[in-house]
Amino acid sequence: MHGRDVFRQAAERALGRNGVRVHWVEDFFWAHLGGGEVHCATNALRDTRGTTPWWSGSGASGNATR
Repeated sequence: MHGRDVFRQAAERALGRNGVRVHWVEDFFWAHLGGGEVHCATNALRDTRGTTPWWSGSGASGNATR
């Protein structure tokens, strides 16, 4: 809207409330045209220190501390 990416603004605002820093990358040429899609070219870095491994069967799966 008016030259602004409202999805980008909303995503940064929502994720920022949870301490997530967003770094945007242009993936159209190197991922999409190469035969993949956005999920093939995205990644998330998480601090998993102090969490219980998912395979141990105890603790919440996928939760990480900040």
